[in-house]
Amino acid sequence: MRISKDFLHGNAFLHIQQVPQIVATDGTRTESLPLPIGGIISDLDGDALSAANLQIEEIVRSSGCAFASPFITLGFMALPVIPELKLTDKGLFDGNSFSFID
Repeated sequence: MRISKDFLHGNAFLHIQQVPQIVATDGTRTESLPLPIGGIISDLDGDALSAANLQIEEIVRSSGCAFASPFITLGFMALPVIPELKLTDKGLFDGNSFSFID
């Protein structure tokens, strides 16, 4: 029996609602990395965390992502100083002058 991608995506969404985590699916398998501490930190030891991260990154790469570290890239993209101009909840931020634009 083949499971639809819509079902897998919905299942991944339900996982995220229950416990903050990173979830990746490629249509045939789903891997997750729970982040129970503030929704941004794992409580796993270093070896288990590394193994879980490698499994998730492998799914993301097999789905077509070319980034070496996709989740680190996403983390940096959220920083207000990258790129030069960034729209934040506080307004437009200029990364060059490190100030908000009126």
